[in-house]
Amino acid sequence: MASRTKKPASLAKKRRKRIKWGRLAFVLLVALGLGYAVAWFIRSGIPQLVRFVEADIRQITQKATPLPYSQAAYQSLSKQLQTFLGRQNGTYGVYGIDMSTGAHFGWNDTQLFTAANESTLPVLITLYSDIANHRLSPGTLVHYEPVDKEAGSGFIAGMPFGTSFTVIQLAHASIAQQDIVARNMLMRQLGSGPINSFVKAMGVTTPFAPPYDTTPKDLSIEMNYLYHMYQAHPQTVLPLIGLLEGNQNQGRIANGFAPGISVAQIPANWPKEYHDAAIVMYPKHPIALSICSSGTTQAGASQVEAQAAKIVSQFLQSGGHA
Repeated sequence: MASRTKKPASLAKKRRKRIKWGRLAFVLLVALGLGYAVAWFIRSGIPQLVRFVEADIRQITQKATPLPYSQAAYQSLSKQLQTFLGRQNGTYGVYGIDMSTGAHFGWNDTQLFTAANESTLPVLITLYSDIANHRLSPGTLVHYEPVDKEAGSGFIAGMPFGTSFTVIQLAHASIAQQDIVARNMLMRQLGSGPINSFVKAMGVTTPFAPPYDTTPKDLSIEMNYLYHMYQAHPQTVLPLIGLLEGNQNQGRIANGFAPGISVAQIPANWPKEYHDAAIVMYPKHPIALSICSSGTTQAGASQVEAQAAKIVSQFLQSGGHA
């Protein structure tokens, strides 16, 4: 009987030993696996986790920072211009268009101002469009008539009635001498109705009619159209661009950009109102930029216009980030 009881006890003891060794082996395997896992995590997991976190941070930062030269980036430029112009003496308005992307910026850009010499701009754009599309010859003669006479700058008012000029000569006089009679003669030749219809089709909202008001936005829309007309008809429109580039010596917007940047501009002076509309030939991102002012002096307006243009220049130089 004794031998029979020992056998089950021996078997049970062996089973317990096997269980203990199995547990030990399991623990060792788990420990070994954890050791490898910890080693891998230290060697590879942590650096990979760091890269993931850095990528998430970059993504969040990139979403917070507008893409360069995007509409969102130009909105930040608008805020800069508002901060600067809003604290100046007088009333200012500004509007600009990135002519490579169509993005725009501005502040107080639909404020009405007396157009003064800026009223010449839609006349010239209509004239050169007609010439480029062969609706009018550049040698077309226009005779000076009493209806054209008006007090103001220029020399044609002192000429005898009946004196004839080509439309190109009148365009030159209207820019180089800001000759108001030259503008009137071109208006009579082209017709105020067709000029008004033409600029309205561009998107200009202020009618081309007495008392000839304008806004910074309207002026930049016209300059934007002129630039693209120049791209489409370079030989025809180049003389007009050259005439406008000759106004760089008057400073204003041109003074806000480096000397190597070509600026085709048309300034205008009116009692206590001073404006400038320009095509800034900035590389890869040409800008149609217009700044208008009222309730200030010519010297003050010229300085403010140059400083506002410098803010735009710095934005462009920074890669399109304000």
